[in-house]
Amino acid sequence: IHGDVELYDDNGDYFWGDYRHGVREGMGVIVLKNGDYYVGRFKSGYLDGFVTEVVQASDSRNIKREVFYCMGTRHGFYREIGQNKQFLAVGRFVNGRKTGSHWCWTRGDSFIVGPVDEEDRPDGDKMIFLYPDLTTTLCGHFCHGKMTEGRIVHLHGVRMEWGMPVPGVRESDNPVIFRYEQSGPSCISTSPMVRDPYEARYVYVAESGVPRAGEGLMAKTGIRSGQVCSLFNGVRQHHDDSVGWSDYRIACGEDMDLDIEQDSTSVGRYRASLAHKTQHSFSPNSHFAQFWHPRFGQIMCIVADRNIEQGDEIFVCYHYAMAKAPEWYQELWFKSGAWRMWSG
Repeated sequence: IHGDVELYDDNGDYFWGDYRHGVREGMGVIVLKNGDYYVGRFKSGYLDGFVTEVVQASDSRNIKREVFYCMGTRHGFYREIGQNKQFLAVGRFVNGRKTGSHWCWTRGDSFIVGPVDEEDRPDGDKMIFLYPDLTTTLCGHFCHGKMTEGRIVHLHGVRMEWGMPVPGVRESDNPVIFRYEQSGPSCISTSPMVRDPYEARYVYVAESGVPRAGEGLMAKTGIRSGQVCSLFNGVRQHHDDSVGWSDYRIACGEDMDLDIEQDSTSVGRYRASLAHKTQHSFSPNSHFAQFWHPRFGQIMCIVADRNIEQGDEIFVCYHYAMAKAPEWYQELWFKSGAWRMWSG
């Protein structure tokens, strides 16, 4: 075989590229039966140098990976990019395995820095979790994606580890130890009075400016447009339209809701997350979004739609289904004029 060829293997794989005297040599494309494909240059029959891969992740998303190969094996730096060009990870392969420290993006624009296991889950000692402000930091041990022990630390410079920048940290005087404690159907938290360090920096609860609304969520310092303001953790319940009404229930994925039960609505009983204190507005300055947290797992958060000044109240639209919404919500909807934009 010589020249530009197309080959179909019996196992369903496909190759298109250059052959030289029966050996793959030059640019080529391999498309596997499952749809994964690899584009790069072949040398003596093996992928070698810079290769672009498009592979399916465990959650069925396509990931684009740009990585260096050596004689058919991933060996060198890589970066992974998700849908909509979202950065996912950067790190290093050695002889086909991810080695050393990696920067991994998590929902909510946080980052985990450190080693990963065979399933790309954080795994090791002195793992670093950087909150969205890239200042508030936890450092501790992760075991196959779950934080077994984490403490608040202070960022202190940067060090290079085989070409990868790794944040330097120094201990703080805060003795609190955080652990993975994802909520269940009835238990919201095993440490309900331990505040999250990121929220403690940016928000507090005080009397709302909305008449007769009770407490609201205030900005403790300036919050930038696009920045996470607060976290919404809750008991986990499968989505079921037949379940009774709750003012606090919010969708967290296609089949999972988060809810704050009545005995956890007061900060005197629960303050591990505070977004449930945010008052409603049809002209809000923030919106709900998903967030991955090393303590709570997959939860929701509130993200600023514009710059919020120190002392300002934070508002979010609850997006209640109008047919089931409480009377106060329907009245406010009509008075605000939001009904003019209602489509059904």
